[in-house]
Amino acid sequence: MKRIAVFIFFILFASHLHAKVPALINYQGRLKEGTALANGNKNIRFRIFDNLTGGSLIWESQIQVVTATNGIFNTYIGQSDNVGVFSNIKWDQYDTTYLELLVEENSMVPRVQLVSTPYSLMARKVADNAVTTNMIKKGWGLVPAGSIMMWPGSSPPQGWLECDGSAMAKSTYPELYSALKDGGATCIYGDSGGNFSLPDFRGFFVRGWDHGAGMDPDAASRTNRGDTTTGDNVGTKQADQFISHRHPVNYIATSQVTVGAGIREVMYDGVSGTTFSQYEGGNETRPKNINMMFIIKY
Repeated sequence: MKRIAVFIFFILFASHLHAKVPALINYQGRLKEGTALANGNKNIRFRIFDNLTGGSLIWESQIQVVTATNGIFNTYIGQSDNVGVFSNIKWDQYDTTYLELLVEENSMVPRVQLVSTPYSLMARKVADNAVTTNMIKKGWGLVPAGSIMMWPGSSPPQGWLECDGSAMAKSTYPELYSALKDGGATCIYGDSGGNFSLPDFRGFFVRGWDHGAGMDPDAASRTNRGDTTTGDNVGTKQADQFISHRHPVNYIATSQVTVGAGIREVMYDGVSGTTFSQYEGGNETRPKNINMMFIIKY
């Protein structure tokens, strides 16, 4: 019996984005019989397993006849089914898949791992018009409802709302309402009848939730977020504040005693009082900043 070796050149889809996705994978290899390149017709068969060795057989083709020229042959995986149906393989159910080639019923080892391209076959199962341009614009399936980001314009893009505290209809924005319930029964930013309230980020800096880290020393005194919840919870608020501090004060002498001609001794006689420096600054304490609109995905 002649020893047969196969060298795989590539495995890829013979498809284009503008065309219907085919249920075939293009396969090219090179066969050698001993040290010589193979020529003529050869019987081959493909198998797909869920492991490099052993494992479960996912699919097997019928015997295919290929013609080798100077060892090179081309064919397609998925043209015929012997075990399983190639077009029905649920690629996303397997962590890894491996292709085994049999030439004249002799298994070529090792198996070759199939990588990303076969998983594109799942796209073939999406019904026509199931994904619309409007869904893509809204970020359907990509950004979960309730996600918040900054927006550099004065109007939110399609699929988003400004975080301005507005009352919104639960029936119109059910996914956003569900997200803002935070696992509870009502929206944490306000809930009344058929409406719920959006978070209101206008004019606020955002602070990471302390969540017991101890970085916010006044976490327990944070104020109502909209549903009467206070303290160290998502959505609660704080007013502006200076950290407790003090400044050194230079005392001014309140009396003088003449010691000699042209010489005076300054004495502090114990009289105390309160004095203030002139007002300086503006209307608030703030860092350098740029206005942005906070928006929320619905």
